[in-house]
Amino acid sequence: MSVMALSLVIAALSITASRLPPQFDDLSRRAFRFFWEQSNKTTGLTLDRASNVSDDVPHPEEPAKYTVASTAATGYALCAYAVGADRGWIDRASAVERTRHTLQWLNDHGLKEKGWFYHFINWETGERVWKSEVSSIDTALLLAGVVMAQSEFHDPGIDAEATRLYNAIDWNWMLTNGGQMSDQKTFCMGWHPEDGFISARWDHYYENPFFNVIALGLDPQLPTETWSAFKRDHLNYKGYEFLNGGPIFIHEMGHDFIDMKGKRDSLGYDYWVSSRDEILATRQWCIDNPGGFVGYSADIWGLNACDKPDGYGACAGFHTGDDDGTLMPTCVAGALMFAPDKAKASIAAYRAKYPSAYGRYGFPNGINPTKNWTDQDVIGIDLGMMLLGIEDYRDGLPQRLMAANPIIQRGMQRAGFHSTKEGPLEYRRILAPQE
Repeated sequence: MSVMALSLVIAALSITASRLPPQFDDLSRRAFRFFWEQSNKTTGLTLDRASNVSDDVPHPEEPAKYTVASTAATGYALCAYAVGADRGWIDRASAVERTRHTLQWLNDHGLKEKGWFYHFINWETGERVWKSEVSSIDTALLLAGVVMAQSEFHDPGIDAEATRLYNAIDWNWMLTNGGQMSDQKTFCMGWHPEDGFISARWDHYYENPFFNVIALGLDPQLPTETWSAFKRDHLNYKGYEFLNGGPIFIHEMGHDFIDMKGKRDSLGYDYWVSSRDEILATRQWCIDNPGGFVGYSADIWGLNACDKPDGYGACAGFHTGDDDGTLMPTCVAGALMFAPDKAKASIAAYRAKYPSAYGRYGFPNGINPTKNWTDQDVIGIDLGMMLLGIEDYRDGLPQRLMAANPIIQRGMQRAGFHSTKEGPLEYRRILAPQE
């Protein structure tokens, strides 16, 4: 690359970075703080959730309120270390050491079956808790963090541990239920030691596309039909057409890792346009407010799987009709790359209207104005999605790190992703008519 071309790239990145409002930079830094503070120094495992009720004084030395970690949160922690080191939020050597140590512990001591990790584990011992399943999607999120860390650090120790972890995974075992379903082309969601494989499969469009890309990139023996086999049902709300998956996180998660903008897969689908329109439809649902809940507006919106006044659950609006008035600001912040103007206006409105809800790690995992209820906790995977979404909007760092790894390059190629020469994204359809 010439000096002039390099200067243009740097200038473009500077312009991109400058358009990020300060409140989003603060949200991103607070999310990083969660992963740095709430990951166990011995095991590297990251808490599934933590209290958000704290100001900016140094973190108090007191017994942890929570002790349950999740494999998915640990994967997002690996992503956060890569982002934090690149941004200068943490000393690079410390980030490398934390990453290397986490992977080594997982390889040597992590509880797994055929290379697949359990969903929930004790953050100090790694023991299984709540009789949780060996989870395919949680393991995939861990792998995404490993891929991103490799691309950021180029560290021989990290690469060696990553290779050990990759090589241990038996993809065919999760695909065929241990050989019982030899013709199966969709992955099982999980396995219990007590009664074997669970009945649920990744046989519809959910948050699984990034999982399938990683699988195809890591195992050349997997048939490419594992990409085309899951069903893609269409849904339309007020003129917005998108793939019917569920709450917003389903439509944001994969894009945090993989840049699908301006691309279609082998079937002709444009997943970026689908996710953008689902997010805009969710906002429209909140504007329409069929339940008559307090607070919903053009700027106060966002339905997701989150904490609610009566416990954890999913608010999916038009997908299922499930809406109890609980809003989730973090999913709106994570929508920055899809609807930047609307996300910026919404986060500013949340900060102005609910200032006391903003805690040590940013917004809580749920706010219900109708019931005058504000959650006291944050959840790691939601902070992770928000962090990556913000940083992708800033300059595309997470997506660029993933795209630089041969695993993702192979997976995208095998799924048939290709750039298109269609018109502006505003006018694209989710399924190309000619395909």
